[in-house]
Amino acid sequence: MKILWLTNYPLPSIAVKTGLPVTVNEGWLVGLLGAVIQKEWDIVLCSSLDSIGEDMYFQEQNISFYGIKNEFTHRYNKKLKGKFADILLKENPDIVHIMGSEFPHSYSMFEACKRLNWEGKCVVSIQGLISKIAQAYDLGIEADKKKKRVVWDFLVKDSILLNKKEFSYRGYYEKMLFSQVKNVIGRTEWDYLCVKQMNPSVQYYKCNEILRDVFYQNCWDYDKCEKHSIIISQATYPVKGFHILLKAAAMLTDKYDDLKIFVPSQTVYPKAMKRNRLLNSDYANYIIGLIKEHGLEKHIEFLGSLDAENMCKAYLKSNVFVCPSTIENSSNSLGEAMLLGMPIVASYVGGLGSMFVHEKEGLFFPLEEEYMLSAYIDILFKDIDKAESLGRESRVKAFAAHNAEKNMRDIVACYENIRRQFLFDEIKEDEESL
Repeated sequence: MKILWLTNYPLPSIAVKTGLPVTVNEGWLVGLLGAVIQKEWDIVLCSSLDSIGEDMYFQEQNISFYGIKNEFTHRYNKKLKGKFADILLKENPDIVHIMGSEFPHSYSMFEACKRLNWEGKCVVSIQGLISKIAQAYDLGIEADKKKKRVVWDFLVKDSILLNKKEFSYRGYYEKMLFSQVKNVIGRTEWDYLCVKQMNPSVQYYKCNEILRDVFYQNCWDYDKCEKHSIIISQATYPVKGFHILLKAAAMLTDKYDDLKIFVPSQTVYPKAMKRNRLLNSDYANYIIGLIKEHGLEKHIEFLGSLDAENMCKAYLKSNVFVCPSTIENSSNSLGEAMLLGMPIVASYVGGLGSMFVHEKEGLFFPLEEEYMLSAYIDILFKDIDKAESLGRESRVKAFAAHNAEKNMRDIVACYENIRRQFLFDEIKEDEESL
């Protein structure tokens, strides 16, 4: 079988070999690719990129990679569907798997499939739902901190309101995609209900994700962690809820002078603290303001960009994992923390409610109720038995949800069913034309 994947970013191994920037985003694809390679299928990887000067091609054994130049990956490019159609004709894949709906190029790939009458070959994995993320983009941020600033928006082009507007723009093409696509892959009750509202007739397949190997191989140990420390997965933009965690942390510093918050993958804030505010993004200035307002400077450690190995080490070093997002589908970072058996606190939003049971495998707090987040972190710091018990149960839950063999069987069954249905529809059309 030959599978074509459209990914938002090149996988790390491909990026290294082709000299492209390496990103830690979509780490779950690394696990899935490893499992697919064992099937000895032919894999065609395709990415729409703004970091290249011209289209590129790379092949190694049974993996082919197409890097398609797209200067504005966040905007709809009407030329892409033609380029994608050429690749489809050349490779003739059995399945076209669009990994995520967050960018307009996903809709362009579906348009290419439609041009070839291959809609039935196409399946879209629901990662995040950008149309829903747009609605929750700025939750928890005070209104006076996100008001429109004409000069600021013109100079920086990275304000909270402009980014929310851009997410809404991208959400338009996501809705177009889901209203027409025949097959989707999801993993939570939330994404199922959302996509069914957009397209009641869509065929929905549930397939949990295969996460990065290193998180299956290690286990959190209270005795080895840095006490009274918190880790989050990222804090780049408002949806990840760093501002919510900071407000909760401010309620803990009187009790824990040694409180520490580890923030991976962030180089923007240390730089932003040292330079003129006019050069920073709106959200970076808001975060810096919160840090200074609550005297949290000594309590935060920015770790920089981390690969899987070092991210795992950072998790194991931490006392509690917090996911304070304003919206999520199922968070792979949260899944990785659960695989390690960490005590976790998460906002009860989107698809997170499908990931664990409150008070059994972790703790949920109501979004924007920072005092509840603070109280739960305090409980996990103090009650070691509870923290360890929740961690053990979350580890069991995660190993079942992210079982590599089962999830690979599920994705294979999904591909085979789509392929079989497409061939059946083709035969039916041929018979009807006779």
